[in-house]
Amino acid sequence: MEYIKTNDKDSFFKEMAGICFQGNRLIKDPQGEAKLFGDNIKVPFLFLFAAMVMLIWMTVELILEFNVLGLILVIALCAFLIWIGRYFYAYYSLINMFKKNYVEDLSIECDADGLTQVVPSGTKTVFWNSIQGVRLFKYTMAFVPKEKGVPFVMLPIENLENITAFLKENEIDLPIIRK
Repeated sequence: MEYIKTNDKDSFFKEMAGICFQGNRLIKDPQGEAKLFGDNIKVPFLFLFAAMVMLIWMTVELILEFNVLGLILVIALCAFLIWIGRYFYAYYSLINMFKKNYVEDLSIECDADGLTQVVPSGTKTVFWNSIQGVRLFKYTMAFVPKEKGVPFVMLPIENLENITAFLKENEIDLPIIRK
């Protein structure tokens, strides 16, 4: 039994949330490029800030002088900001859920059948024949499933040596995808 430990929990949680958002893309093409949301967080924040400044400016202009085109632009910009805000909210809610539900004594069992996550509330097994490969990221390694119904198993990258040694020792043919 191997206990799952990580040196950088915050980065691990952020990367896990980004992988969850890219899950369908990774299932379709596990070797394809995965742009995680947290990789470059400054750009969306700057864009959101610029859009909010523009919204405030346009609202002030509408108050001073009513303009139908300006009203349409304000409504469209509000809808866009709500859409972007919903994405930010979902991303940060997912990170908070990972932090809240993180259990220090989480462990994983690897056997000939598959990976079994052992937590105080029970166990969850993902079988080897339902996994396409192991995709490596900066802080996380993700066992990419073959279809949508199978959950992603994500482990800290610090456990890579143990997992690869187990795969070689038991002759389990899973590609390790490094990007």
